[in-house]
This record gives sequence, structure tokens and C-alpha cells, in this order.
Amino acid sequence: MIKIELDDLTKNEIENLHWKWFNSRANTKFTNTSETYKEFILRVLNTKWEDVESIIKGNIQVLESYKNSFNKITKKQDEIRYTKMMVAFGYDNFCESKKEWNAYELCKKIKVNVCPYCNREYTFTIGSTNEKKVRPEIDHFFPKSEYPYLSCSLYNMIPSCHICNHGKREFGNGILYPYNDGFDKDVTFRAKFNSAIPNNSNLFNLSNTRIFFKTKGCKLFDTPQNICSKCLKARKSIKTFHLEEIYNEHKIELQDLFTRYRNYSKPKIDEITRLILNEKINLNGFDLDDSQKNNLYQKIASTYTKRIKRTILGLPLGAGDKQYPLRKFKEDIIEQLDNTARKMKTEARNKNISK
Repeated sequence: MIKIELDDLTKNEIENLHWKWFNSRANTKFTNTSETYKEFILRVLNTKWEDVESIIKGNIQVLESYKNSFNKITKKQDEIRYTKMMVAFGYDNFCESKKEWNAYELCKKIKVNVCPYCNREYTFTIGSTNEKKVRPEIDHFFPKSEYPYLSCSLYNMIPSCHICNHGKREFGNGILYPYNDGFDKDVTFRAKFNSAIPNNSNLFNLSNTRIFFKTKGCKLFDTPQNICSKCLKARKSIKTFHLEEIYNEHKIELQDLFTRYRNYSKPKIDEITRLILNEKINLNGFDLDDSQKNNLYQKIASTYTKRIKRTILGLPLGAGDKQYPLRKFKEDIIEQLDNTARKMKTEARNKNISK
């Protein structure tokens, strides 16, 4: 899972736009009744309009407090009240509206281009208010089937892919909340090979390789009392979205990554770097002593080496902090391969010294 990063300017903008849209329709009357949406909400929830604004613009802590304060209103228990609550809060209208603020515009503003739950699917928003084409599905972190009064809460709506949205359904209690947390470096992908690193990529047996998750700092699959709060939520997220099962269907990506890694080992990458620099870099025309030339050469070589490595391993160049499908999976497995290669090199060197 990856965190949805929003700067303060974007937060202020979308909160103001969302509340303006919601507040502007509050005095609309229900069909065949004189009661407005605002009057209905205040009567049923027995609250103040300032509280409703907090619900619409609130963060996870605010939503949690209101979720615990108000009773659930489910369609099964009270279909009429549930239906009116959904109309009053306007989620369907928000999704279908052709006005300047709607679900399309929200997704464009927050720029979540990869599903935050699985990091596997692109979730681009293409089109405009009047020409809607493609946008992410919107998952409700607290399900609207139980909490219709949170159905249009800004930070209860998580842009996501179809599989995660429909796979989560109502079973998301206790998972990581994408506006606050992602796996980051606390939870990493790992692959269990036949051996530490197979000696021949042609013997890389996919059927005996398992992709799993590992945590740093605590034992993810230990007894509950030894697990930190974030890792408990991470474990629930992995289970809820079936991430281990799904990523084990991506073994072809693992094989491609390993084959690239093995065929272009560090010595080969360093050799390619030296060949490029010898052709393109001449530092004699600069007013530098030998030490300065060497330091500059090493910095340039390091930059080239990183770019060449990313190219060889099939990682996008110039991605920076931008997300793309399988990014964390690939970077975590490369880290594992780097660590294993260093360990094998150290063991071989120590073995030679001891002879």
C-alpha cells in the first residue's frame, strides 16, 4: 500500500471546493416534501451544521469520532431513512454532476495515478466535467452501506482500482488508511528462492518461488502482543486485499527482474559506465587538480551507474517520487538482491582470507 501525498495547498483547495458544493445544495427539497436536505440531516443526526461541515471536510480522526457518535443507518434496517440520507449527502450526485466540482475533478486534483491499496493498477483520470471518460473507482474507507452520512466525506473517499474497491467491500476495518499511511520501508516485499540466488537463471523455478511480506522493527506474523499498531493494520491490509496471493501471480515480473539483474551484474554495469565516460568525458579542459578531477569523475560515474542500472532493470528513468505500477515490489526485490549479492561477496572474500 502507498500513501496518498497531498500538500497543504491542495488540501485547502479541495476542502473548500467540496464544502462549497455540498453547502450549495443543502437547501434543496426532497421530492414531494417541504423538508430540505439540511433540515433532514440536522433532524436525523441531531447535530449542528458546523458538525456537518466537519464531517464533509474531516480527517480520519474526525470521521472516527462521528462514526462512533452516530448510530449505523443500514439499508436493511431502515431502507427509507438510508435512501434519504444518501440523497441528502449527495454521493450519487457528486459522481454524476456536470457542475464544476464532482468526482472527476476531485480525482484530477489529488492526482492518484496508481491504486494506493495494491500499487498494481493505473488509476488515471481522463476527460473533463462535460466529457467524462475514465477515472478511478472510489472506495469508501468507512463503507457507505453502514455510514451513509460519511458517504460524501472528502477523506472517506479513496480513489482505487476496480479489484481493490470491490474486493474490500465492508471488510476494511483496521486496515491502513491511505491518507495517513503506506507500507513505506516498514513493510517490504521479499522473494523466497530455491537457494539464496540461483546459480543459473535458466534454473530459476517459478513454482518453487514465493513472494511474501516482511516487516522491519517488529515481527509481523508473531503473536499479537508483539506487533506494533501499524503492522497489525498492515497485516489486515495484506489479508483484506489478498496482496500475497495477487503478487504471487506476478512471478513473470520477478523472473524478468532476476534475469536482468543476473545478466547485467554490477561489474558489467561498471564496465559499461567506464566505456561511456571514456568516450564522452574529458576533464582536462577544466581548471582542476587530479584530486578534484577524480572526485568529479566519481560523482558523474555514480550518476551514470544508477541510470544504467535502472535502464537495465526496466525501471522508469526520471520517475522521481511519482508512482507507477509494481514500483515498490520491484524496488524491494532489487534491494533484496543487492543485499544478498553483497553478503555472498563478503562470504567469498572471508573464505579466501581464511585459506
